[in-house]
Amino acid sequence: MIDITKSQTDFETFIAEFLGQTLLFVIGQRSSSGGYYNEYIDIPWIVWQASRESISLELPQRQSLYASGYGDGYFVPSISGEGLEYDEVAEALRTAGIRIKGESE
Repeated sequence: MIDITKSQTDFETFIAEFLGQTLLFVIGQRSSSGGYYNEYIDIPWIVWQASRESISLELPQRQSLYASGYGDGYFVPSISGEGLEYDEVAEALRTAGIRIKGESE
């Protein structure tokens, strides 16, 4: 599930600039149904939402830190672990077509 408030704020900022309107104008076009009165804003909003909802990926298995008793530790697969392997998560994101900030293309 996406954060609709953040997504809508991002959309409104984008569409205001794209249409050459103020952000206040775009916000003023909100309807009580969750869309916009202005079709030049409402139709892109529907597409924006659909594009965000279509992003889905499977994260790698959770990991838990296991201490060996000799001063070192390592991660082992765990259902309730609090860690994820960074490289595996990054690869899952890239495979889903999601860019990672700070990486060159």
